[in-house]
This record gives sequence, C-alpha cells and structure tokens, in this order.
Amino acid sequence: MSIFHKMREGVDVAKWKADQLIRIQKVQGEIGELRNKISVIHSQIVTTTLDLHQRDILTQSELEELCLIIDAIKTEIADKEAKLEGIKREEPPMMASSLTENTAHIVCPQCYAKIPAEATFCTDCGAAIFKPERA
Repeated sequence: MSIFHKMREGVDVAKWKADQLIRIQKVQGEIGELRNKISVIHSQIVTTTLDLHQRDILTQSELEELCLIIDAIKTEIADKEAKLEGIKREEPPMMASSLTENTAHIVCPQCYAKIPAEATFCTDCGAAIFKPERA
C-alpha cells in the first residue's frame, strides 16, 4: 500500500469522523432544546398551580396536561439519546473503493477470482497461491 493511498484513506476517515462529530453535536443540541422545553413547562406548572390555588379552582386536569407534555418530551429525549449512542458506536466504513483501485490484482488459478497480488491464499475459495521465486 503506497503512502499516498494511506494518506487518502486517512483523509477519508478524518472526513467521516468530522461528519460523525457534527451529527453528534446536532443531536446533543436537540436534546438540550428539549430539556429547555421541560424547564419552561416546569415553570408553567408552578405558575399555573399557584394561580389556580389562589383562585381556589385548582383541579388535577390542568396539571395532568402539563405532565403529559413533559412525559412526551422525555420520550423524545430518550429516543434522541438512543440515536446519539448509535452515532457514537458507528465505525468508519471500509474504504473498499480506495483499497481496490490502487492495488495490483492477480487471478486465482482455481476459481479465477480477482485477488490482491500479494495474497498467498485466494480470498474466495481459499486455494494456496504459488508464486515463482524471484532470482
């Protein structure tokens, strides 16, 4: 593998990781926004409760509605956190096209598959590849 091929592969992986980081930051931002919504609703709960209490008309339904909204947001946060973990577990894809386009190939004498020239066994059928010794 040439140094230019290794450099290209390194650049491809670095670009992939940069994209992964951007996606992580985006989801983290969305989670932060949802948590802020919960804080706003917490404030609404306190304000609503005090207002209804002062007017002596406090019932459960007003509070239950706000709590259901919080539950829905918490479910959305859990979904985004799962998405975030999935992104963090991703591995860079194998740069198969870059691995094969600059690599010399030979043909397996047993199954005629195209294999890397430096292979000692066929990657398709497992046949041993005998190479003449160089003088």
